[in-house]
Amino acid sequence: MHGILAMEACEAAFRLCSVGNTVVDVGANVGVVTSALSYSVGEKGKVYAFEANPVTFSTLRRNLKTLRYQKTIHAFSYALSDGDGIIKMGLSDDYNNNIGVSYVTKNVTLPDNHCVEKVHSKKLDNVLSPSVDIKLLKMDIERHEYYALKGAENLLSNLRIENIFF
Repeated sequence: MHGILAMEACEAAFRLCSVGNTVVDVGANVGVVTSALSYSVGEKGKVYAFEANPVTFSTLRRNLKTLRYQKTIHAFSYALSDGDGIIKMGLSDDYNNNIGVSYVTKNVTLPDNHCVEKVHSKKLDNVLSPSVDIKLLKMDIERHEYYALKGAENLLSNLRIENIFF
């Protein structure tokens, strides 16, 4: 069986981005979309990849080492949210079969069969320069997009983010 993982997000990367752009991958997981973004922006671009799950992040780092443009990728092991601090991350009982099912949550009661870990969170406004021009902000963060966008309020209000894909 053959297939393409995250086909829509990868296609968005190739259609919307070009060499030299700066892009952000929130919820980078193991790096499938991060890889497409790095090829889209080339050695003159920058990719900022964020993955809150520490186990998934270690796989992401390992995968990034195999990429042609790995030096243009800046990977961070924390969640993007509406504040800097500690936030809960839920792991479903199916986590061992699908590492993509972890999720950052705020003000939500987790089901009894979900484990909870605490991870660091930051506002995107506090991570990137206020003068950065972001060609594409890709988000796959399991219903936490609203909080991540609140944390990018200054970048958004100053029109520093051209395209958002989620």
